[in-house]
Amino acid sequence: MFVAHEDQLERLTNLLEQARQGAGPVAVVAGPVGSGKSTLLRAFAERAAEPRDGGPSPLVMTGSGDPEERSVPFGVLRQLLHGSADGGLGDEQELRRLLREPVPAGAPPERLLHEAALALTALVAGSGRPLVVVLDDARFVDGPSWHCLTAVLRRLRRPRTLLLVGDSGQGADPDALRRSLRTLESQCHTVDLPLLTVDNVAEQLGLARAVAAEAVAVTGGHPLLLEALSTELGAAPEPHDVSRAMTGHGFRRALTALLRGCGETTAGVLRALATLEPGARPEVLAELAGLDELTCAWHLRLAESAGLLRDDDFRHPAVPRLLLGETAPEERRRLHARAARVLHADGAPPRMVARHLVEAGGTDDPWALPLLHEAAERATAEGAPQEAVDYVRLLGRSSSDERQLAAASALRVRAEWQADPVQALRHLPEVVHASREGRLSARDTLSLVSPLLWFGHFEDAFDAIQRVAAQQDRLTHTERSLLYASRLWLSALYPAAVRELGRQEVASGPAGADSQAEAALLLALVLCPESPAGAEMAAERALRRGALDERTVMLCVSALVALIHQGRLDLARSSCDRLAAEAARRGIPMWHGLLAALRAEIALYGGDLDDAVRFARTALEVVPAEAWGVRIAVPLGILVQALVARGDYEEVDALIGAEVPDALFQSPIAFYHLQARGRYLLAVGGHRAALKEFQLMGELAAQWGVALPGHMAWRLDMARAHLAAGQPMRARELVYAELGQTGGDDARGRGPALRLLAAAADGVNRLELYQQACEVLRATGTRLELAHALAGLADAQRAAGDTAAAAVTLAESHRLARACGVRDVDRVLSAELTAVGAEAEEGTESAAAGLSEAEHRVAALAAAGFSNRRIASRLFITVSTVEQHLTRIYRKLGVTRRGELTTVYPLVDAGIG
Repeated sequence: MFVAHEDQLERLTNLLEQARQGAGPVAVVAGPVGSGKSTLLRAFAERAAEPRDGGPSPLVMTGSGDPEERSVPFGVLRQLLHGSADGGLGDEQELRRLLREPVPAGAPPERLLHEAALALTALVAGSGRPLVVVLDDARFVDGPSWHCLTAVLRRLRRPRTLLLVGDSGQGADPDALRRSLRTLESQCHTVDLPLLTVDNVAEQLGLARAVAAEAVAVTGGHPLLLEALSTELGAAPEPHDVSRAMTGHGFRRALTALLRGCGETTAGVLRALATLEPGARPEVLAELAGLDELTCAWHLRLAESAGLLRDDDFRHPAVPRLLLGETAPEERRRLHARAARVLHADGAPPRMVARHLVEAGGTDDPWALPLLHEAAERATAEGAPQEAVDYVRLLGRSSSDERQLAAASALRVRAEWQADPVQALRHLPEVVHASREGRLSARDTLSLVSPLLWFGHFEDAFDAIQRVAAQQDRLTHTERSLLYASRLWLSALYPAAVRELGRQEVASGPAGADSQAEAALLLALVLCPESPAGAEMAAERALRRGALDERTVMLCVSALVALIHQGRLDLARSSCDRLAAEAARRGIPMWHGLLAALRAEIALYGGDLDDAVRFARTALEVVPAEAWGVRIAVPLGILVQALVARGDYEEVDALIGAEVPDALFQSPIAFYHLQARGRYLLAVGGHRAALKEFQLMGELAAQWGVALPGHMAWRLDMARAHLAAGQPMRARELVYAELGQTGGDDARGRGPALRLLAAAADGVNRLELYQQACEVLRATGTRLELAHALAGLADAQRAAGDTAAAAVTLAESHRLARACGVRDVDRVLSAELTAVGAEAEEGTESAAAGLSEAEHRVAALAAAGFSNRRIASRLFITVSTVEQHLTRIYRKLGVTRRGELTTVYPLVDAGIG
């Protein structure tokens, strides 16, 4: 061991000198298990036995107590006889004969104790030498040996003796040793072996002070653990990673040795402590350890003195894991099963009990299955989905009741939607089947609506709602509230489906509707063409709620959508950052992905293109594409728009043809997809194809009766497409129509509108309109729009002959664009500068003039990468009809395969819709 204890050895040597001079002291070497106490005692025994000038050397007798041999009579006394340093006791035959006598029931009779004590006294007195007795772990010396030894020390009545005992603090009675020593009527000295300090460790192990401080914090300064930790650190590629070093084999071996030295009872208490959650009540710990509270508390103090604990808990979370890792699997399961029973009897929360049931692999207790279901319900509601899945899996293995299993499966889908939506999708059909067969409660049936809508199964969601609505009179208040929320979600997310399936009545909800109803209602209000002013206030209230959970997460999402639609980007950004950080910290993929997608949208419309790309990619990494359902259009659409705005067109090529669910085009979520495709097509020259994407946005918005926010103003996007196609008059008409629709009151929308009017104007009007647009955009802080407006203003100034002003304006435009994250500034800013010339004719035909309107639409979609199935869904025709159209298209255009359509794509792009 690296700790030599030189100061303590020197002090013991001084006590030996006092004994030689006649003081006759008793010394106790006190230190925790593994602190070097035994090493110090051996070193002292060797030093004491060394010959010296001027008198006989002491008679040194050594022995050690053992908790396993404490019941063996005279066991330590035999050690003392064998452990005398030079065999100088003389004739031991009589004493050895006495020690060989049979002892009935392990308790020597008084006669035998008396005769053995006299024989030992005679031997020691006859040696004529000072006596030094060194006893390690004196608490565990058997009673008969201790009786004989103390009798000798009292009867000799001469001072040239030294009794040196080692004490690690172990034993059932912490004061018994001290009481026994006081009967000797000798001066008692204590030599402490304290745990090491940071300075000790830094100096003796050569560690940096910060590393030494961390090492002492996790080991309590125990020499045995520190030495092992130092060895692991020296062999590690990162010599400062203390937590990683604690997982090394050497440290685990040292920990096992320390626990063994503490004794099985103490080790059992520590295993019980490791099994329970931090902060377990003392009564629960004692019950699990099978001890009374006082004894359990004493063993905790012993472990604390050894540096393993601090304030009755482990110093480092790795220690309980290591401790249980070294425990046999069967014993570990037994511990957890017993912990579950003890905690359940103590009234612990269901989730706490259920964790132990999972580790135990279940129990036969009648309360276990209902408790697992309740624990899974709470874990799902409180945002611990993976924990809930673990409980449901155990429930599924343990139950044979069909209704109980169906309820567990519904709960599993709810939990997996948060943790692993792909798994939720796989289990959804069986749960829907169970609902149709009447094996689910109304509440469990309604819990399926959200995942069904998420994955585009709106018909199944409608059926589930109708089944529950048929039981309206028998529903509880909670179930009525959930029914109201489900109807709202269906109406808001699938307005087209609601019309096709039969108008869904959305009556007023029950009083005190819960967070899910609030979330759905808020989203419905946002999408309403005449959104009431209360929507913004409701959004702010929602974001002031407490921590995220299953009930509040969609309310927060709806609130953020409302703020984005209202242009409240600063509040939306700060709120979203706070919520996303919480979701990431708690490791809930779906929450994290949803909030990252919204953060990307906030960044895009705030002109922070790099952040928009980063957050959109985070959303797609946290939640895989196949798990997004119809909402894939949000992160994917934002990513495409941000890359297009940066000028990274090549990177978009790999994204634009990504498969999206057919059900997307039944939902307002499709607007993200359509706008992203339109802006990409516009950027790469597919003006007329882009025009059709934007036109479809307007048609769907009107058809569904929903309002689009300013950043999705489809008329302005159509105006850009007309400008790019050389049709400024049509562009102006669309801009004026947009201003008439909004009343011109929306400052954030008025700036882009003025910029487009300027681009469509000429001469003096053009310059004035650009100046007005820049003024409005500066006031609203719309940086990227302002960069484009400044580029247009510079062009107008140059056309007016003011080249100096144009250079200054253009420099500011470039600076702003680069600050927004635009890569190819010249290319991006010049793309929207339109030289106004002769008005192009609306009906100009191309080489594709021979195609019918229906063929034109199919060709455009096929060239854009749509599959036959998606083309059929988009155009509301059969797949067979698509195949027939393509056959005729190939013949008319003179191409032989689908890929060749892209060569004429800019010419046939007019038909998308």
